[in-house]
Amino acid sequence: MLITRGDKKPAVPIKAKILLSLNEVQELIRLSKVYLRSAINQGSLKPKQIEMSWQIIGGDLFYK
Repeated sequence: MLITRGDKKPAVPIKAKILLSLNEVQELIRLSKVYLRSAINQGSLKPKQIEMSWQIIGGDLFYK
């Protein structure tokens, strides 16, 4: 947990720090790439482009 000076709350929630590729998400939650791409297209999952690849915030998989 990252805590700034004099602050009791984390500067960035831990769930927002974990970035996963589509392959890693597929392996972690055992869903097909077709299903995951459909979730992305429908807006249920919102990947972020980081350099040349798309990453999914780990917290988006479990916390809604």
